[in-house]
Amino acid sequence: VEDPRVRALSFTGSPKVGWALKAKAGMKHVSLELGGNAGCIVDADADLDDVVDRLTVGAFYQSGQSCISVQRVLAHADIYDALKARLVEAAEGLKAGHPLEEDTFLGPLITQGEAERVEAWVDEATARGAAVLCGGQRDGAWYAPTWLEGVPHDATVSCEEVFGPV
Repeated sequence: VEDPRVRALSFTGSPKVGWALKAKAGMKHVSLELGGNAGCIVDADADLDDVVDRLTVGAFYQSGQSCISVQRVLAHADIYDALKARLVEAAEGLKAGHPLEEDTFLGPLITQGEAERVEAWVDEATARGAAVLCGGQRDGAWYAPTWLEGVPHDATVSCEEVFGPV
C-alpha cells in the first residue's frame, strides 16, 4: 500500500479496512468498492417472470455473499402481493447443498460466525416489527434464503450490507 513503485490501489472489502488502506496510500490513485446495499424498484408494468428470476438470483447468488447483492425491494402497490408470493415461492425452491454439486444454488456462509451475525440482524428486524416471509433459519454456517417484509428503515438489515441471503 505504501510502496512508491505501486501507482494505484484497488480494494474490495469492508469500509473499515478500505478507509485505513486509503489513508496509507499517499498520492497514488485509489479505487475502493466498500460494500453495497442495493435496492431495486419494481413498477406496476414490470414483467414479473423476469423480475422474479432477476431478484432471486440477485438476492441469493453466492448465498448473498456478493457486494452487489439485492438487499431491498420496493414494489408498486398494484403488483406487490403477486410479486411477494412469487418471490417467496422462488426462494423456497432454491436447493441448498454442497457448492460443487451441479444443482446446488445456495452454499454455506463463509463462517458460522457470519451466519450468526445474519441471524442476529434478522432477529433485530423481526423484534422491531418485520415479518419473515420465508427462511429466517440458521443451521451452523447455513442460512436459509430469507425475504422480510415491513423492515424498519433504520434496522441494520436495511442500513448495512447484509452479505448473506436476506
